[in-house]
Amino acid sequence: MKLNLKKTPVLFLSIILVPLFFCGAFYYLLVENNGGMALAGAISLFALIVNLIILIIEQLILKNIFNLKKIWIAEIVLILLIILFTIIFSD
Repeated sequence: MKLNLKKTPVLFLSIILVPLFFCGAFYYLLVENNGGMALAGAISLFALIVNLIILIIEQLILKNIFNLKKIWIAEIVLILLIILFTIIFSD
């Protein structure tokens, strides 16, 4: 079975984030869960699950789309806006 994944910014971001979230969830839930760090593991596990769900839904939607230029522009703008709002509202 060959995975036919469309290359998008969310896919590239997921390639970076999924291992980080997995390692964080494993470490903080099973190894170092003292002093409130189990909450960090739970948040990391939740972020991992949400990231995988978003990636699966996106790839299912893009299965029949051949022109990815508009998708790239929309996703890059969306990612940059999320980063900008995170910086602005993180006081």
